[in-house]
Amino acid sequence: MKNIIFILVLFIFISPIFGAEYASKEGDLKVNANILQLGKKTVKAKNKINVTAKLDNSTTINVKCNLLQINASDEGSTSIKNLKNCIFRDSVIVKYDSVDSKGVKSSYLSKSDSAFYDGKTQNLVLTGNVKLDYISSDGTKMSAQGKKAVLNLSKDAKENDIIFAIEGDEETGAKLDSNLDRIPER
Repeated sequence: MKNIIFILVLFIFISPIFGAEYASKEGDLKVNANILQLGKKTVKAKNKINVTAKLDNSTTINVKCNLLQINASDEGSTSIKNLKNCIFRDSVIVKYDSVDSKGVKSSYLSKSDSAFYDGKTQNLVLTGNVKLDYISSDGTKMSAQGKKAVLNLSKDAKENDIIFAIEGDEETGAKLDSNLDRIPER
């Protein structure tokens, strides 16, 4: 009996080390974290979170942070297609990779204090110490810094839709550095 109690207590203390994993039924959203809480329409996570979302066959987003809340719409499960919103906090790193119809990859890497994803508009809003590095499919490099950035992740963006916006503070403003030279092939 003492051995069983000892093993149970040991398991309780060791289980946060191994972490937990959640995957949507559709397989398009996966969350790894030290602590996960699952509700009917909400997923909450804490400590060393890694979120992988596959928007379609050619687009993947990977987010690392320390606090997360995913809210599903009333229409279904916590699949990418049914997300109401996602809230990311505490050292947010977002890596976005997309491959166009010709097989050419474009990607960006951003760092910020927090981020908010709106499932309806498919906008990702980064706030607090935002730093973004982008490499387009034609090899163009761009870096931006500011206090807030908005990225439109919709594949169906219309001609007048904003794809990217950055805002600075009163003292330093926003910084945008674009290198229009092609990146050498590796």
